[in-house]
Amino acid sequence: MLGKLMKYEFRSNGRLFILIYAAILAVAFIGGIVVNGDVRVEVSIPFLILCLLYILLIMTLTVITVIVIVGRFYKNLLSQEGYLMHVLPVPAWNHVVSKLITAVVWIALAIAVIILSGLLFIAGSGSFEAFREIFQTDIIRDVFSRWGNEIALVTAAMFVSFARLILQFYVSMAIGASASRHKILYSFLVFIVTIVVINVITSLTNQGAIVQVVDASGNGVLENADIISGMVFDGICAVIFYILTVVFLKRRLNLE
Repeated sequence: MLGKLMKYEFRSNGRLFILIYAAILAVAFIGGIVVNGDVRVEVSIPFLILCLLYILLIMTLTVITVIVIVGRFYKNLLSQEGYLMHVLPVPAWNHVVSKLITAVVWIALAIAVIILSGLLFIAGSGSFEAFREIFQTDIIRDVFSRWGNEIALVTAAMFVSFARLILQFYVSMAIGASASRHKILYSFLVFIVTIVVINVITSLTNQGAIVQVVDASGNGVLENADIISGMVFDGICAVIFYILTVVFLKRRLNLE
């Protein structure tokens, strides 16, 4: 059933995201063609228009991703549609996990599309050969041999942070929905409270809710232990938020 829920989530918004992804990649590639490897002080009007369009598309992608992550949870489980969803023979944790996984996937795809758009811009500008020559050298090998563990840990920590933030939205809405009135206001207040609590804990324990790659003195990449401790902190918060979300959906849900 979890797979069916995830399939439903992907199908409900897949076409919209595909259109935005395609637009971003197309604009990036066309922008590269306009530049065509010619770096000038005076940039042409078409290139400026494409840059503005690209920025607007990135902003649109960011906003829509957040709206989908938050809106789908509220609409499916906490609004009038929730009567139907909660009647299904599906445990509450399946709903939460399916929406969490799809939300993380949408974030990962957004990041991948932005990176790919940069590569398409380089390819369109005619500078891809130089770009490829750089990556054929030993630079990449040296980077991964020296910082491979840190890169893997930071990547993992980023996605744990994303999961924690998503579940922070979910638990805020689930708790707010248990109120008899002013549900959205209560949800907002709960979200603010969770932010305050996390900030207090991080200030007292010196743990970053979002992994810091450079230390305060600017001396470079933090030790693996610091990255892991930040990831563990986010993981603990995510588990707590997840449990509270499931509990409130099962026992304190108020759809009236």
